[in-house]
Amino acid sequence: MLTEGMAWIEEDEEMTKSTTLCAATCTLLLTGIISAASGGSGAHSDDFSQDDGLHYGTSYVTYHNGHSDLQLVSDGQPGTYGTWQTGQPTFDYKSMTSFSASFNFSFNTNGNGGLGDGFSFLFGDLSDMSGNNWEGGEWGLNAFNNAGHGMSIGFDTYGEDSGIYARWGQSDVTWANFGTEWWYFANEESYDAALTDANQGSVIIDWNINSGLVVRIDWGGDPIDGYYEAINTGYFTWPEGYDMAGWDFGFAARNGGIDNDILIDNLVINYTYIALPEPEGACCMSELCEIYTPQACAAMNGSYLGDNTTCENEGQACDPGCPSDINEDGTTNIDDLLMCLAGWGTDSGDVTDDGLTNVDDLLIIIDAWGDCP
Repeated sequence: MLTEGMAWIEEDEEMTKSTTLCAATCTLLLTGIISAASGGSGAHSDDFSQDDGLHYGTSYVTYHNGHSDLQLVSDGQPGTYGTWQTGQPTFDYKSMTSFSASFNFSFNTNGNGGLGDGFSFLFGDLSDMSGNNWEGGEWGLNAFNNAGHGMSIGFDTYGEDSGIYARWGQSDVTWANFGTEWWYFANEESYDAALTDANQGSVIIDWNINSGLVVRIDWGGDPIDGYYEAINTGYFTWPEGYDMAGWDFGFAARNGGIDNDILIDNLVINYTYIALPEPEGACCMSELCEIYTPQACAAMNGSYLGDNTTCENEGQACDPGCPSDINEDGTTNIDDLLMCLAGWGTDSGDVTDDGLTNVDDLLIIIDAWGDCP
């Protein structure tokens, strides 16, 4: 069930050593990004009634019998991966300092066999999902493993090491082990039952850059009143700041040799952040060039030439030049007029750049007669 090469912790003593080692590697600080920035708060929610976000692999939104749930992997499809991210531009130019995320989850085996491998809640840089970066599961996400950073909360539903894992990149930070029987409280034997909110389990994940991570779970029809606090750790803290600009939220799941439906619903994320300065660059608006952010340039119906470009350099592309000077000798004269007439009906004497030489081009040449500006 476990991906080859992942380091898993089976003894409390070994877990302590692993978390101590991870703490040393996970406390690299990026300073200086917060001092001049302003803070704020925001919220994102998704009941999946609209097919928002970005899907990879087998992930899709199901609308079965009036329900609307995110379905990451499906029963009857072994050896598959499904990943989803919010894809919200609202997280751009924000470095998160805390979040409280809650969601419902359920499994469905249609009464055939046990549960498969599980899924993860994701928070990290999801900007590059090329290749197999998008593949993940209860052990996290390949993109996080390759980058060495990114938070994944794994819900492992198979085997003796089943439970909840907290990881940074590909490193285990801490975990809570419990028997697979707990997961079966959120497992249903029919698709409709698994899609019913009242039958689903729920999770609350609270993280703060100064205090750490808390994960609580309610499996649905389990005998525990309320939520079970599975993880409470002071790791995942960066008091001096950490650059999380543009980080996104999502889920990743996989089916190994044993398969089942994994469903997610009613995602709610409340967060605080440090606002980071947006990049600026040259923006062409007809013949005018001004420095704007990409969003401001788009609002002006301009053409953004790229981050950190200038009107003195790249902005020269905004200058339309002298299109009436067909032979480019610096003057609009009889030579250009004759070239226009020779190309009549074709694109060879086209001044307006509409692909056809006609009276519009002739009138522009006459109007621009003389030296080019």
